[in-house]
Amino acid sequence: MTAMQNTSYDAWVGRDAYDMDGDKIGSISDIFYDDVTGRPEWVGIKTGFFGSKSAFVPIHGSSHYGEGDLQVNFSKEMIKGAPHVDVTNDAMTPAEEQELWAYYGYDYNADPKLKTAGYGSSYQRNRADKEFQVRPYDRTTQAWGPPAAADAPRTEQRAEATEEVTEEVPVKTTASVEVPVDTTVRLRRYQTQEQKTRTVEVPYTETTEHTEVAGVDARAGSPTTASGSAQVGTTQTRER
Repeated sequence: MTAMQNTSYDAWVGRDAYDMDGDKIGSISDIFYDDVTGRPEWVGIKTGFFGSKSAFVPIHGSSHYGEGDLQVNFSKEMIKGAPHVDVTNDAMTPAEEQELWAYYGYDYNADPKLKTAGYGSSYQRNRADKEFQVRPYDRTTQAWGPPAAADAPRTEQRAEATEEVTEEVPVKTTASVEVPVDTTVRLRRYQTQEQKTRTVEVPYTETTEHTEVAGVDARAGSPTTASGSAQVGTTQTRER
């Protein structure tokens, strides 16, 4: 099968994902960015087995598949057993991140300066998004920057992210104080350049109300049979 390459992360959302053997897994629902590597590293896939939750799969080792779809470097069975996360916020919790790393056999506590960033020997540069432009995330301003060229700037981005991730920030909390966003968060939903809008068809049902007056259907103007409380009567009073 000839693969048609997508050129941006926008085009991935809603496309199908296939396993290493070419078996369809589901559709891509989310793309998650890793602050340490400075690029998206995970895709969320709706498998249909866990309701609204998505199975998260690493991007490294992936390739283009078919007419713009994605083929990941893992088996369907392994992906079905992966942690399924219902991400209602724009970032995962550290506990959810650690569960992902443990399931795939990665080292969550690895030195961020390592080129593998804790993804182990399977972390390779052959990947479907190798040439994609990436919008870097600034943890200080909590904002996404403009798209940068694919691989060149990532060394600097990784170094900046490393300093921020390894810094410990104590947070005091009480019952009356709002807790700020966890500064140890590593994975966050990637912001694409275009906002996708999905149109959902809603079945149309026509409802017509009518009133029966003195045995006459006011809608049709024809006599009807009076029944129960559905009938509204009128009383005429003649004066003498």
